[in-house]
Parts: sequence; structure tokens; C-alpha cells
Amino acid sequence: MLQSGWRRRPVAGGVTTLTQCDSIPYPLPLTPYPLPQSGHNAPRPVPTAGGLALRRALTAGLLALVAVACTATAHAAVLVSNINQSADGYTNLDQRSGSFDSAQGFTTGDHPTGYTLTSIDIYFTNTTAYAAPTVTLHSGSPTGTLIDTLSGPTDVSEGAQTFSASSTNIILWPGIEYFVVLEGNVNDESVRLGVTNSDDEDTDGEDDWSIHDDGRYRAAQNTGVFLVWHQARRIRVNGDKRAADASRPNDIWTSTVVVKDHSSNATVGYGSDFTDSTSSATTFTHDSTTYTVQQVYNTASANSVTIVLSPHPATTVVSDWSLKIGTHALPFSDATRSATAFTWTDSAK
Repeated sequence: MLQSGWRRRPVAGGVTTLTQCDSIPYPLPLTPYPLPQSGHNAPRPVPTAGGLALRRALTAGLLALVAVACTATAHAAVLVSNINQSADGYTNLDQRSGSFDSAQGFTTGDHPTGYTLTSIDIYFTNTTAYAAPTVTLHSGSPTGTLIDTLSGPTDVSEGAQTFSASSTNIILWPGIEYFVVLEGNVNDESVRLGVTNSDDEDTDGEDDWSIHDDGRYRAAQNTGVFLVWHQARRIRVNGDKRAADASRPNDIWTSTVVVKDHSSNATVGYGSDFTDSTSSATTFTHDSTTYTVQQVYNTASANSVTIVLSPHPATTVVSDWSLKIGTHALPFSDATRSATAFTWTDSAK
């Protein structure tokens, strides 16, 4: 049974929840004069004009405080999580011999304009508080392009600890693999990162996101490649879908271009979002060759956008690659081929 002043609030899927912002008794007990203590016919004093003004001021003040409290407790949506999956041990994070850096990959969904990262929650199992690891986010691989260095608590202990994005403009593009990388900072404190044998995600995330079934590791104080480990690290990625820009005629063109390898489905590279009437370019390196993906919005034609991939990839590379923008494929057969580049115009519409 609900306590007085609490109400159920419906949420998606027909489930109900209770929120602190609903725990307000009604009507608000804000009379500037004493109420009768007994007898329903006891005389009630008539408030003066000053008393009514005080009542209104107190009511407005309390409602303003409630609004601030409700705003302060709001949080971003869960994009993907495995933090509530089975607890199956831990891996050490520190700088001693025999300890490891650790990484966990996840793949974003297909929302055309991408997502804004708010924070990443990471589950630790050490019961004693130890110095927090450095937490970074990379694209493509654990040693790929640095997207952000997240900030979190000074020390971490058992439970989910939150590491926040460095700004409100950390964008996760659709269909991209990202890796959370954790590196211990001290020699004598064994931070324990929770792991799971489960390949499942929690049910509170987006359906088209996924967390990789395997984790990654490398020896502490090493700057080389990460190796695959069969247990996933327990994380939760929080953020929001980016809003579409109503000034653009087709939201497809607000998205990133993703270059994938057919055989491994790994992300080879991607081209960033563009701004109306301007062009932007993103570079990526594959087999020692640096490529540029450029998107140009044509203001002269409301439905015209051009995408250029340069330099012209070798034929063997082209046969191994696929390009997408949002959820739409960009077949090489639809592109105009020159000696230096492939060019698509309106091919995804």
C-alpha cells in the first residue's frame, strides 16, 4: 500500500513506478493560521489580506523548490547495459606486475543523428575504497581514436560508479563500435573490475544497441594492443538520442557515414556530421593509407547532399568495404567513380 502523498506514475510498457517528485501531500498544508484542534464545527478564523499574501508566497516558494528538486533528480536514458548480469568474478586494475588494463566494447544503434553521451557506469567489486582508474572512450578499438576522457570519483569501492562525459557534446555515431578503457593508477591498491559470463544485455537499454560478449585486456604499463578475454566487463552507458534538425530536408543526411569491413563487420572508419551550407571532413587510416570522408550540403537544392570518399581505394579494398549513412546503404555501384575518389549524390534517398 502506498504511503500518503505517494502516487503511481505509468511508464513505458505499462509498468508503474514511484518517484520522489510525486511525494507531495495534497492539498498543501500552508495556512498562515492554526487549524481547529477538535470538532468539525469549531470556528475557523478568517485570514487577513496579509495572511492570504503570505499563504500564496509560501505556496509559490514550495512549488518552486519542488520543481528544482525534480529537475535535479532527472537523468539521461540507459542506452545499453549489462551491469545487472551475473557477477562472475573480477579483474584487477593497478600498475603492479600481473595486473591489467581493461576494456569493454559496445556497438551503438541506428538512430540517424546519433546519440549524446552523458555518463558510463562501471561495476567494481573491491570492498575497500581505492584510487579510481583512468577511464577513456575510444572508437573502433581500445587503442583507436580517443573520443573522451571521463571524470568520476576519486576512489571507487563495491558497486556501480559513475564516470561522466567531459561535456554535453560527446557524440556517439550510429552503428559504431566504441570501447571503454580502464587503466589503474597506483601500484599497491587492487581495484577490482566486475565481470560476467553472460552474453545478455539488461532490458532497460535500447533494443538496437549491444555490448560485446568478450572483454579486452593487456598487461599494466603496456601501451600495445589489447587481447580478447571471454568475460565481459559490467558497464552501463547513459545518454540521449540526438534531436533531428528540422531545417534539414532529410534527416538521413544529418548522420555519419560508416565504413565497414564485410568479412569482420568491423568499423574501418567514419565521416562526421556536417553543418548546413558548409562541408566537413573526417580522416581515418586503413592499411597505412589515410582516407577522407567528406559530406557537402548543397543549399541551392534542398534535397542535395554529396559524399566524397578519397583517395580512390584499391579495387580489393572496395570489394571488402560497405558504406552506410544512418540505416541506408551506399553501394559503390551507385557512386560516380573518378581517378581520385568515389562520389555519391542523393544515393541514399
